[in-house]
Amino acid sequence: MKPMVERRRDRAPMSAPKPIEPPEHLKTLAAGPIDIVVALMFWKLRNQFPEFAVTISEHDIKGMTDSFTYQEQTPKLICDARKDYLVLRIADAVTGDMIRVSENNESDLQIAERARELRLIKERIPVMVAEVRMQLSQGITSQDSLSELCRMAEAVAKS
Repeated sequence: MKPMVERRRDRAPMSAPKPIEPPEHLKTLAAGPIDIVVALMFWKLRNQFPEFAVTISEHDIKGMTDSFTYQEQTPKLICDARKDYLVLRIADAVTGDMIRVSENNESDLQIAERARELRLIKERIPVMVAEVRMQLSQGITSQDSLSELCRMAEAVAKS
């Protein structure tokens, strides 16, 4: 019995598409001093950091050092030029693998958990607003829905 699909041996194997080469100005930025790329990073995050400043405390420095020591990693800032953008990342200097920083103490873990909860609340707010509007348009006033929406608004306001 013949297989349903025969492989033709007289055809050359298909090669992978050639990666698109980044433009020279991106290659230059990626290879040059990192301060311009960090300035670009702040510019991109200008709405999250309107003062173009991030405060780094002793607690932050110790936390990062402890985390990398525990994971037996040596951080290295890497900037790669891609097709039409730059990628700024932290990699392990020894392996080259991307580093995903983990929380190394209870307070950092709680901060990460609060940030995760806030992201989920922000995702749910538009759904909750639509639900409350629908209820109000139908003459329904749900105390539970209004209370939940207020709780969400307070959480966002406190962040």
